[in-house]
Amino acid sequence: MPTNPNDIASLAVPLVEESGAFLVDVAIQQARPRAVVQVFVDTDAGITVDHCAQISRLLAKALDERDVMPGPYELLVSSPGLEHSLKHLRQVRKNIGRRFRMRVRAGEGEQSFEAILVAVEDDQLTFRTEAGAERTASFGDVKDMKEVLPW
Repeated sequence: MPTNPNDIASLAVPLVEESGAFLVDVAIQQARPRAVVQVFVDTDAGITVDHCAQISRLLAKALDERDVMPGPYELLVSSPGLEHSLKHLRQVRKNIGRRFRMRVRAGEGEQSFEAILVAVEDDQLTFRTEAGAERTASFGDVKDMKEVLPW
């Protein structure tokens, strides 16, 4: 039976937090001849390759000791990268001044827009559109939030 990403996340959270980082996401790709376990981590100041390697060693040892993966696997620990949507409010806070493409709940549907994040207060995000209008959204209403690269 394939391992659930939540099982790995439960094991990873205390190890990642103990190292001074936080868990962003876990993904498992069932591939042959072995599964690929991707663990995305970050810190409030950004994460380094050395920090990811340290977390990888700790997590690999814990996965092996607890026999979490049924069969061979490859563990990849990295930052989420720009292609991943921001999933935690603490990721958002360090990105003030950057442009994002957003999908936000609006009533029974959703709205998409592109704007610069100008402020974060509690869970309220304030954006400025290209036309200069300000928009606010609760982080809980954000369905997808990806940075738009300047080039």
